[in-house]
Amino acid sequence: FRTSGNLIITREIDVAKNQSFWFINKKSTTQKVVEEQVAALNIQVGNLCQFLPQDKVGEFAKLSKIELLEATEKSVGPPEMHRYHCDLKNFREKEKQLETSCKEKTEYLEKMIQRNERYKQDVERFYERKRHLDLIEMLEAKRPWVEYENVRQEYEEVKLARDRVKEEVRKLKEGQIPMTHRIEEIERQRYNLEARIKEKAIDIKETSQKCKQKQDIIERKDKQVRSYVEIFVMLICPNLCSVRGTKIWKYSHCREANWEKLLKTIHIHVL
Repeated sequence: FRTSGNLIITREIDVAKNQSFWFINKKSTTQKVVEEQVAALNIQVGNLCQFLPQDKVGEFAKLSKIELLEATEKSVGPPEMHRYHCDLKNFREKEKQLETSCKEKTEYLEKMIQRNERYKQDVERFYERKRHLDLIEMLEAKRPWVEYENVRQEYEEVKLARDRVKEEVRKLKEGQIPMTHRIEEIERQRYNLEARIKEKAIDIKETSQKCKQKQDIIERKDKQVRSYVEIFVMLICPNLCSVRGTKIWKYSHCREANWEKLLKTIHIHVL
């Protein structure tokens, strides 16, 4: 409400120019200033609860309960009441949106929890595999050292075995010195015997050749004597020599003939 006098608003419309001129208490002003003054006095010309022209009765009857409540708040309540109501509706819309978002996120969270439970075993297997891989990597890093240590131990064992074998060889060599001398002596004797055997073999070969020569001479002489005996027998006893099977014929054709017996046989036949 105004404290000093009434506020008279005048509007002049120029139809030819299609313009409107606004006046407050017969003073020219703009439409914006007029609207501000009207709003300051809480005058709502478009609110059917304050101004209900005859042609707007049908529209007023069609208002819903919510629209009627808003129009009543605007007409009888303080200006901030409708603003508070609008803020309350906006907050309610935001609340619904937040509830919907919260519900969706809750459902999504439940799904994620279920999925997490399903993936939990996979994650445990993954971490277990990672632990095994880390252990394998560590063991692979330690492998050269372990191999070196094993080789070093084997080297020490082989070295000790070599030293033992060398000591045994030394002792065996020391124990074999008399035997070595004996073997050398036997080798010298063997060499001497082989030399003597070779000499004897040469002598035997020469003697054998001489014997063979003598035997050849004896065989030639034997053949000559045999020929002479046969001729002699043929001259003395031609009748006896022509008969096969007689003692004279047998003796004359025998290689180992006993000439003394042959002569006795010839003497008997001659007599």
